[in-house]
Amino acid sequence: IAILAFLVALRAWRAPGPVMAYLGRISYSIYLLHPVVVVALFHLAAAAQFERFSTLGLVAIQGVVMVLSALLAALCFRWVEAPAIEAGSRIGRRFRPAVGGA
Repeated sequence: IAILAFLVALRAWRAPGPVMAYLGRISYSIYLLHPVVVVALFHLAAAAQFERFSTLGLVAIQGVVMVLSALLAALCFRWVEAPAIEAGSRIGRRFRPAVGGA
């Protein structure tokens, strides 16, 4: 069944749209920063003395975590990760050996 599901999914696969491509670019930042958002929301909920959440409330909290994580990751990607990648590329070009002879 798993192989069949994989083959069906492979056949139905389409190239990701621009939103998914962007989320792919910032995915490492999302991975690193989502625990910060989760812990911050946990502490806010504890401070507000929310002891129990309904299923709908938990789904809403997950949605908030997803949106806030993506926003924080986009900011960090824009202001930290992308400039660091560019700086690394500049350094790499500077120290790359000349091609074609000495």
